[in-house]
Amino acid sequence: MDRLLGRWDAGAVYHLTTVSLTGGVRLVSANDSEVRIWDLTGTTSGAAAVELARSPGEYPGVNGVAVGRLGRDRAVIGVATEDGVSWWDPATGREPFPGAEVGPIWDVAAASTPDGRVRLFGAAYSKPWPVLCWDAATGQELPPIGYHDISITAVVAVALPDHLLVASADEAGTVRCWDGSTASHWPNRSDGVLDGHEDRVRAMAMADLGGGRLLLATADMDGTINRWDPVTGDLLGTSSGDDGVAIYQLHVTLLAGSPQLISVGADDVIRRWDAITGGLIDESLTGWSATTSVVDGRPALVVGDADGTTINLYELTGLQ
Repeated sequence: MDRLLGRWDAGAVYHLTTVSLTGGVRLVSANDSEVRIWDLTGTTSGAAAVELARSPGEYPGVNGVAVGRLGRDRAVIGVATEDGVSWWDPATGREPFPGAEVGPIWDVAAASTPDGRVRLFGAAYSKPWPVLCWDAATGQELPPIGYHDISITAVVAVALPDHLLVASADEAGTVRCWDGSTASHWPNRSDGVLDGHEDRVRAMAMADLGGGRLLLATADMDGTINRWDPVTGDLLGTSSGDDGVAIYQLHVTLLAGSPQLISVGADDVIRRWDAITGGLIDESLTGWSATTSVVDGRPALVVGDADGTTINLYELTGLQ
């Protein structure tokens, strides 16, 4: 079990992500209608996180958040809502440009193109089911990078030296990979289409493992986690809990060179998996949301507690 390092009052938290800026690690948390940003400095020693900013007004149903890092000390937050995408500058506490009212967006992801431009991608739930794209520095809507045949439910992106790899998934369980720089199918053996789920995919995570290795993990509503090589399109393995509980969130982290997956299920159990073998490592924690980061130089697991009142910070240990 991971050791509790700190805890602070935050209310209900359904979405979590972090970004490292010049002043330290910032935690972004969201409930159904509000986004907050916290300074995590000193929290591994038991200090409560300091709230730095709170989003202006209430959003109409928050479905996801993503941070676009625009420089060493500047970032913009993209918020997926039932109306579209909204923007928030945590440094000023204001909306830097108007949001995009494009209908329900179920997920967002941000990453940089090879020439340094930050893009925000949105999973559109309404016809014609595009993977939407914006310039995160200006809020300008760009042409969609592709389309699905049914509502899109998840999106993830990772910056590579020569490409911007985007993966999106839908209600039917189909996963598609795209080159976000050229708005084209990723040129793997399956023409960008990964078939391996029989139910809606609601969560995805992707990471560059180094040495030319990439990992894409996809999780569906029957509790199945598939691990892919997105470059080749090969299925590397499958994991599943004993009770088929739906998975709503998925994250990947590296500990001493060993990748782990963190999943959050509909049963409020946070599970850790060996991302290489697919073996279950731990399922002792509960929560509504989770993310990982390095805080005060220590790997940490940040959890929105299942009691709907606090954010808990745990020491993240290696493979057991």
